[in-house]
Amino acid sequence: THQHFNFTIKQASYVDTYCWDSLMHHEFDSDGNFEERSLWVHKMFPYSLLAMAVLMYLPALIWRQLVMPTLGSDLLFIIDELDKSYNRSIRLAQSILDMRQNTMNPLTFQAELQRAKKKRYFEYPLLERYMQCKQNSYFLVSMLFLRGFLLLTFMTAACLYLAYFHLSAFLQDEFSCFVRTGMLRDQNWVPELVQCKMIGQLVFQVISVANGAIYVLLAPIVLFSLIRLFVWDTTFISVYEVLPALDLMNRRKLGCPLNDLNVLLLFLRANVAHLKSYGQVRALCSLAESKLKYNCFSVLFTTMLLFFCPYKTKWKHLYF
Repeated sequence: THQHFNFTIKQASYVDTYCWDSLMHHEFDSDGNFEERSLWVHKMFPYSLLAMAVLMYLPALIWRQLVMPTLGSDLLFIIDELDKSYNRSIRLAQSILDMRQNTMNPLTFQAELQRAKKKRYFEYPLLERYMQCKQNSYFLVSMLFLRGFLLLTFMTAACLYLAYFHLSAFLQDEFSCFVRTGMLRDQNWVPELVQCKMIGQLVFQVISVANGAIYVLLAPIVLFSLIRLFVWDTTFISVYEVLPALDLMNRRKLGCPLNDLNVLLLFLRANVAHLKSYGQVRALCSLAESKLKYNCFSVLFTTMLLFFCPYKTKWKHLYF
């Protein structure tokens, strides 16, 4: 909008169009010299918001296209193998109970128990070797760091741009436009400078403040997601150590946590609802801990409990 003079409708339309297209602030300095200052940052602000949205989506797009297929297949395989280990432990419990009922000599029973636990189909070399292989892989963790780095970089750049926009542009919502051009060039009654006001300035201010606040709140979350990669998260997988002949983490030197195995453990913990055997095994851990501290007899106690908690695997599609 601009100050109204005795403009005709055509002249007023010309002034509005010209001042918005040029978006130049004109003023005289202390020496009387004519100065110009561009205010194009106001015109580019909506496009800047669109560019911010595209940049913020870029890390998610990279993650979805390059990482999600690999991560999804890894998680589905591990979940399948963990559920199979639970089912195999049920068969081991059945074997132990059958031996207990058919053997009266305790020494014979202990010997048969040790032999049953050493049978090949009660061991899980595929899962253990697969997780060991993932401990020496760094694709997932590197992509996770790349996603976090891009997000932090884009959010920092966006906050700096919004701060610059506030300090340089939002402090001025009025400007003086030189209109003695074109069809008004020879109109002596028209003043050289017309005071114009940019409408919608408050809307831009609210949008920029909201965006900046969101980025500031998201930054600690992104940082936390990166920092937790420096610590092993074995809470989830340690629950399955109670199963006979299954040793995934206890006897292995974990070493540096910056590898794909730690990333998989974090995502497994986040998707624990899709692992149907987890609740059963966790309940067994609580019962076993109330008896003994995981010695030979507590393992026997647990396997007997497994026999009374049969489980059949049911698959559902896994979402991330």
